[in-house]
Amino acid sequence: MSRGGGSALWETAGRLSVVMGMTAASLGGPTASARWYRTAVAAADHSGSGSLRQWTRGQGALALVYEGAAPEPVIAMAGDGLALSEKPSLGRLCALLALAHAFGKRGLSGPATEALREADDIFPSVETGEQASVFSMPRWGYALTKTLVYARLGDVERSQREQDTADALRPASLGRYAAHTGVHRALSVVASGDVDSGLDMARETLAGLPEDHRSQVLQGFVAEVKAAASRRAKG
Repeated sequence: MSRGGGSALWETAGRLSVVMGMTAASLGGPTASARWYRTAVAAADHSGSGSLRQWTRGQGALALVYEGAAPEPVIAMAGDGLALSEKPSLGRLCALLALAHAFGKRGLSGPATEALREADDIFPSVETGEQASVFSMPRWGYALTKTLVYARLGDVERSQREQDTADALRPASLGRYAAHTGVHRALSVVASGDVDSGLDMARETLAGLPEDHRSQVLQGFVAEVKAAASRRAKG
């Protein structure tokens, strides 16, 4: 298919490639997932759709965050997405959240907080219903995403406030996401200095799940809690 031809097919390929990347990551294939996200970006570029070009970059960057990628590729992909348009969109929101996470992982409070401020400005115009998917951002899901940024920054108060929001608004049918909130809470507890309680909370959250619900993402979060606890103990 030539560049610019069959734009609807290229758009479908772009969206499906992001889904394939996230599926590969859930099966323990971070290298494969990164290839799928690059494929998604290329397909979106072929499609000529500005919104899709921004979304594949923003969503791809945010997915890489949850897959434990280093900050550098996240910042690069998110930055490319942000440069495409300043109009409020789901793609721009995802890119800003990805940047906030990457800066938070580096301990850069100022840039991370600024990215979240910009995300807060546009969220009301792109908020979706209660159900979570790769193509939506409900209020509880947005709060859940922010909890991890604040936990990584050691901002326990704001992290816990967002955790409470996520728990209060999350539909009962999506209780599996409570484990994410629990591990984020564990990270914020470790950041507050209560290392033992935070570690216990993370372990209990994971142990309380059936084996098939212990996703790579959740296990990665638990590993992050343990690493933070180790640094805290040494410091």
